[in-house]
Order: sequence, then structure tokens, then C-alpha cells
Amino acid sequence: MKKILLLMLALGLGISLQAQHSTNPYEGMLSFGSGQFFQNGKRLKMSEVIQLTKVNEEANHLARKARTNQIMSSVMAYPGSFAIGWGLGGALAGAPIEWGWVGAGAGLIGAGILFQSAYSKNAQLVTEVYNANMPYASNYRPLQLAFGVQRNGLGLSLNF
Repeated sequence: MKKILLLMLALGLGISLQAQHSTNPYEGMLSFGSGQFFQNGKRLKMSEVIQLTKVNEEANHLARKARTNQIMSSVMAYPGSFAIGWGLGGALAGAPIEWGWVGAGAGLIGAGILFQSAYSKNAQLVTEVYNANMPYASNYRPLQLAFGVQRNGLGLSLNF
């Protein structure tokens, strides 16, 4: 009886099961959302995305195309906003509205929206093409069960 109690006490106090820090199977994957690129929870600049995708020629081409669309969107939208403001700003001072400026501004903003849409589409394609070659969720890692000294004393360690 004493041997059983001693064995139970030793097992109860000495054995500790500890899991290892599991690696995220999606680590290193590129994601796109809200008009921004992310990798491992960190926001990436467009130059970093282009540098990152140099390992995949197709993804790099799409990233450069997305950057061009993003720049063209800004080039069209900012002057368009200015033109609308210029055309309507005269009305605040009592002058008539200059519809030519307003129309030109609306056209530039419309073109900017089309470029922004193309940017979003190409950016999504960048993530799909880049992540297609990522070895995730198929990594086989063998389990190892080890008995030895742990932080809390003697115990079992399950490594995966």
C-alpha cells in the first residue's frame, strides 16, 4: 500500500505535460485587406511587398502592376478633388459654379476609382500567386515524447 501511495505521489508531483510553442502553419503567408498588405500581423509597405515577391516572378510582376495602379489612382483622384473644390469654391464667395471644373474633377475621380479597383484586384492576385507556392499545412512534424527534467521537476515532454 505504501509503495502505491509513494508511486502515486511521485507521479502526481513529478509529471508535468508541457506543450511546445506551436508554429503558425500560415507563418510567412502574405495577406491583403483594407487596401494594405500584411505578413505575420505586420503591415507591409508596397516596396517591401515588391522586395518580398522577388522570389516569384509572376507575383512580382503583379505587385509592380498593383503599385502602378495605386499611383495612377492617386494621380487622378487628387487633382480631381481639387478641380471639384475649385469649381464649387466660387459659389462660397458668391460667384457662379463653374461646371466645367466640376465635370473635369468628377471625370478624374471616376478614373481614379477605376485604377483603385484594378489595384485591389491585382493586390489580391499577388497574395494568391505568392501563397500558392508556400508550404503550409502539409508540413509533417513527428511527435516526440521525452521523459526528463522539466521546469517543474521530472516530467514528460511532448515535442511537436
